[in-house]
Amino acid sequence: VEVEPALKPDDVVVAVGDTQLLRADLELEVDARFATLSKQVPPERHSQIKSNLRRSASEQFVMKSLLAAEARKRGIEVTDEDEAVEYEKIKSSLPPGKTLEEVMATSPMGEERMRAEVTTGILVNKLFAQKFGGDIEVSAEDVAALRAERGEQLRMPETVAASHILLKIPDGADDAAKAALKKQAIELRQQLVNGADFAEAAREHSTCPSSKRGGDLGTFRRGQMVKAFEEAAFSQEAGTIGEVIETRFGYHIIRVAERNDAGAIPDDRLTEMIRRQKDQQRRADYMKSLKADANVTYGRLE
Repeated sequence: VEVEPALKPDDVVVAVGDTQLLRADLELEVDARFATLSKQVPPERHSQIKSNLRRSASEQFVMKSLLAAEARKRGIEVTDEDEAVEYEKIKSSLPPGKTLEEVMATSPMGEERMRAEVTTGILVNKLFAQKFGGDIEVSAEDVAALRAERGEQLRMPETVAASHILLKIPDGADDAAKAALKKQAIELRQQLVNGADFAEAAREHSTCPSSKRGGDLGTFRRGQMVKAFEEAAFSQEAGTIGEVIETRFGYHIIRVAERNDAGAIPDDRLTEMIRRQKDQQRRADYMKSLKADANVTYGRLE
């Protein structure tokens, strides 16, 4: 029986012209992606998940390499200003208290690789901007056709955007302790009604992880929160602070920022949806054409 040779870190998994993806680099990429998925899937599926990640990562390498090469061929460059703007965007998207330096230092990919990825991303975006230019035209007929095709699927559920402050009931608390905690919640609510800053109060008093965001829970629909919380939030008017309510988590003070009734998705949102779909399709077609004319060589994936 012929035995396949052992896999080596310096094996070439795929080559795009003279640009090569080595197995060691592929595994770094796979490990970084798998870290966010490993706890969400059962152990018996880990092997298949990693296999799928290897395939998607290698194909993404091919496409990024082709696009970056095309950008350079067109004379497109990445300036220091381009990079500074992109890093500011990344910083603004990080969780509170997390710095870009910490993310770079703890990334399995390493800082050098991460910075190279950022530069390549900028290069690719500048290529698309040069290739496709301005906005995509979406006609009233496009919108009408989408409504006719998808009908009831294009309806929005009733939603609420809200923040809350949670005072958690300690395990084993007796009636007296609960009453004292509820009194504290009622007094805190009155301070908020009188004009105290809700976000600051949430950061100081709330025991929910949302306290780091000033109590912000984002937008949610019915069925996503526990029943008592849901009933309170969906019965409050926008801009109001509700009465203290109790759930199994503790005592809540809810502020509703916005309410949206169920109904058809408006035309402007459908227009944007169609525009994104058309943009994705033209990019996919462009990348397919680049690959058809390229010298792409695949080695052994696993």
